[in-house]
Order: sequence, then C-alpha cells, then structure tokens
Amino acid sequence: MMKHLDLAFAVAAFITVIFIAALLWMTGALREVLLVSVSPILTTIGVFIAHRLNEKAKNPKLRIVGWGIHRRDKHSARLFVEVENKAGREVA
Repeated sequence: MMKHLDLAFAVAAFITVIFIAALLWMTGALREVLLVSVSPILTTIGVFIAHRLNEKAKNPKLRIVGWGIHRRDKHSARLFVEVENKAGREVA
C-alpha cells in the first residue's frame, strides 16, 4: 500500500473536492463561482492521477526466472541469472 500512497492522497483530494462542491451546490451558493473555482482543481488532480497511473504502469520491472552456478574448475565459476520482463511493463 505504501507504493501507491501518492495516488491514494490524490483520489482522496478529488473525492473531497467533489463532495464539498456538491454540498455547496445543494445549499444554493453562487453556482457560477463554484463551477469556475472547482473545475480547475478537479482537472489538475485528475491529470495528476492519470499521469501517475501511466508512469506506474510503464515502469520496467524484471522477474528472475532461474539462476545457477557453472563451475569450469576449482578456481573459477560462472553465475548465471535468467530474467524476463513482468507482464504489462516496458522493456527493461
């Protein structure tokens, strides 16, 4: 959950702004002023959420498939690791 904390705060802020705007709308506040002030805030938060989700989805990650040691003699050894990209990620 800690790696998605930035998105959780952004979604909470988005919902809070919508909730406050709905309460003000129902109480009959100046609706034009309300729309002009809330729309840029919601747009900014929405763009931030979309950007973070896109960046997290394309972040390359590797998965270790297998590994081992190949010994040629008692003085040398080679360590090998077989890796592959995790599904849905960019090439690492």
